[in-house]
Amino acid sequence: MSRWQARGEGLGAQAAWRMPGDGAGLIVQCDRGAARMLLRIEATALPSGLDKASLVADGIGMDYPLDRRSSGGYVARIALDAPILDRMLVARSFTLYGGGRLLQTGTPGEALGRVVRACRDLHWPREASIDPSEAGLAKK
Repeated sequence: MSRWQARGEGLGAQAAWRMPGDGAGLIVQCDRGAARMLLRIEATALPSGLDKASLVADGIGMDYPLDRRSSGGYVARIALDAPILDRMLVARSFTLYGGGRLLQTGTPGEALGRVVRACRDLHWPREASIDPSEAGLAKK
């Protein structure tokens, strides 16, 4: 079984997955313009009318609408606060279904976690810690 592989650095990073044989290739990357991840399914053998994909992690799943890309693959948009993302980061296994067929199965890895964390940091920056005395709130 393969694992997610890291490509690139920082916000341009991608987590890529391809199983040996005819498994669909997957790429997860941050959508810089919105608080979501993009799941790209690069598979030429998929039916042209595919309208949704089901992502399942340790038995818990979510359906996502798919948009056909001009390159022949599909893209799904997953909100950064979607429970399936947190489940994917700790799951022992994941499965992707589309058009009633198994597209991919495997185990999550650190590359996927890095991409999700970088995207969340971009869209949900942590509050800066300010000492009350520096903010003019100290008791006088």
